[in-house]
Amino acid sequence: MREFELQRMKESETIKEYSHKLLSIANKIRLLGSDFAYSTIVEKTLVTIPERYETSITSLENSKDLSKITLAEVLHALMVQEQRRLMREDRAIEGARAAKVDERRSSSSESWLIDSDYTNHMTYDRELFKCLDNTEVKQVRIENGEQIPVKGKGSIAITSHIGTKTLFNVLYVLEINQNLLSVGQLLEKGFKVIFEDKSCIIKGPTGLEMFKVKMKSKSFSFDPMKEQVAFSIIASSIDLWHKKLGHFHHLGMNYMLKNQLVRGVPFLTKKLAKCEACDFGKQTRTPFLESSWRASQKLQLVHTDVAGP
Repeated sequence: MREFELQRMKESETIKEYSHKLLSIANKIRLLGSDFAYSTIVEKTLVTIPERYETSITSLENSKDLSKITLAEVLHALMVQEQRRLMREDRAIEGARAAKVDERRSSSSESWLIDSDYTNHMTYDRELFKCLDNTEVKQVRIENGEQIPVKGKGSIAITSHIGTKTLFNVLYVLEINQNLLSVGQLLEKGFKVIFEDKSCIIKGPTGLEMFKVKMKSKSFSFDPMKEQVAFSIIASSIDLWHKKLGHFHHLGMNYMLKNQLVRGVPFLTKKLAKCEACDFGKQTRTPFLESSWRASQKLQLVHTDVAGP
């Protein structure tokens, strides 16, 4: 019983952690044969929590009979206030993990690092912004706990082989050495991010693949311009020539090259990607059912184009 009486909620603890601790001690006391009412836990919780929960306690006193209130009601009210407070703190100081400060930039200003730990896109390059505004987020927290200033927030255009997409709410942070692409923020805006086979695939909101980034040194970093050029070369060498040659199969194209039956076509070493047009063309369909009624006179049956010319 003395262990229960000595309990006080620490500043670093959450309501859930503290309540679990009290319930655990209460269960031990019950196992010893003592009667231990939940009202005692309610009273202990309200008395020993920090002053930051004073608003919730006052609200409960004004709206509930504290002698009849349940432990679940008390914990729910306190957890709601706790979540609101955490959300306010996150808006004031964005809890993002930024790269370590370095006087020399370790990569191109066009290069982006993909990571699921970041809560916001960030860049140190002012020239990348289409527009730059003030922001409520004044600081970000780096790995060692240090807080560094945020100079602004804006939008950045990022180009891939399927077109240009705009990244919104990108933080302008001078004291980082790497542009940071937040997986969470991409997902929030409808993008799809898939990690498989030591690669990271980013798809646009429409489902089309924008980038496929290979893992290097256990991280995913890429330059959009270089990725676009690489894709263009691959498409020109394989998919584009496949279409130009009437959807000819890969072995047939290489046969023509080896036997010098064509000129100007590069030697195609990479395998041909799946072609939807070829798959559709090879499919068969069941015949249409015969009509149970046929017209016997002119204008008895009229077909029209409702869409128009």
